[in-house]
Amino acid sequence: MVFIFFKPMKLQENKDIEIATVETYDFIIHQLDTKGLTRIIKGQQAFIYKNRYNIINVDYTDASKKQIVNLKAKKGLYKDKIINLNGDVKYTTEDGTIFKSESLTYNEKTSILRTNDRYIMYKNKNKVIGKSFKLNNNLNKIYSKNVEVTYQIGSDL
Repeated sequence: MVFIFFKPMKLQENKDIEIATVETYDFIIHQLDTKGLTRIIKGQQAFIYKNRYNIINVDYTDASKKQIVNLKAKKGLYKDKIINLNGDVKYTTEDGTIFKSESLTYNEKTSILRTNDRYIMYKNKNKVIGKSFKLNNNLNKIYSKNVEVTYQIGSDL
């Protein structure tokens, strides 16, 4: 008689939950190809999924192009050769250019760097402050809006 009043529970299966295949702490990843060392990715914590990396306190160096670049941020997402950074973003090039913003997207394939946030860029004594920044490293062109520039005459920007 007990089974007459028993009502089975309805269980829901959640197929949308994605689980990281690897979780790591305080790590360094070195990427090599036939030319040698091309990328270094450092971080405090990473969740590696089938198609992306989520990284906390990321420090990324790309030496695969003409100019070596370094990107640092509190949070990073690496997916499909595109890096999305958020929180205290700092982009540095080997020629001494330093770029700071709260968010930044870097496309490895096209070497295009962009943000829709306020930014500040330094090189030597020169300084640029503006909004919605786009840098094409291949064409060596910069696009921006609402720009304030401090330029030291006779210096390189």
